[in-house]
Amino acid sequence: MTIGGFDPSGGAGVLADIKTMEALNVQGLAVLSARTIQTEDKFYDCLWERVSQIFSAVKILAERYPIQVVKIGIMPSAVPLMRIIRYLHELLPNVPLVIDPVMRPSTSDYSFIGTVTANFLKLLTPIDLLTPNSIEFRTLFQPLFHRDEYPFTTNILVTGGHDGIGTPYVTDVLYTPQGKYELQAPRLGGAKHGTGCVYSSAVASYLALGLKLLEACQRAQTYVAQYIASSPTLLGRHSFNC
Repeated sequence: MTIGGFDPSGGAGVLADIKTMEALNVQGLAVLSARTIQTEDKFYDCLWERVSQIFSAVKILAERYPIQVVKIGIMPSAVPLMRIIRYLHELLPNVPLVIDPVMRPSTSDYSFIGTVTANFLKLLTPIDLLTPNSIEFRTLFQPLFHRDEYPFTTNILVTGGHDGIGTPYVTDVLYTPQGKYELQAPRLGGAKHGTGCVYSSAVASYLALGLKLLEACQRAQTYVAQYIASSPTLLGRHSFNC
């Protein structure tokens, strides 16, 4: 199940999540956290759903379907995000949570999460995986790292597509309490709308299929690389299988 925004261009948010899940042979369910007004190259506005509405939609789906993984996308601030995380742990106590901490759309300066404090980040220990891009990681998490010490029990997958532009490879880094793993894939194209959504929902899909975290991240990286190479435009296609 994905909880995220509705992007009418179909390139990001729950539409991109569902496309990814379908391509990876996973049945996707979607709950809206927001309705955005945007195209693939310009963001105009965001209309947020009430947390109570999200709770109701999640409860109905959880009562009907065997949820294996929950992925969460855009949220207006840390407070509703934590409320939803607590609710999910009460309703689905053994279901892994994958959080894509979207700070802003890639095509706009519009801010979602905004400022997040260290105290908030320490509350993220119930989350199984966070998937910030390198910019979000440097803003939200890197100040909490001291001398290579890992300050969380949460796993963090840092996607590196924003770094090393022009180089032949993309390097993503998976931080875990057990160690740090570098994942490398060929750079098969330029920028693409919604890659963060696609990456995190691909990892969630592979976890739902029973893969271990490291392998799920590696295969999701391959999927995203093919997604980026699938079209010369900012909108990718999901007509392949990994």
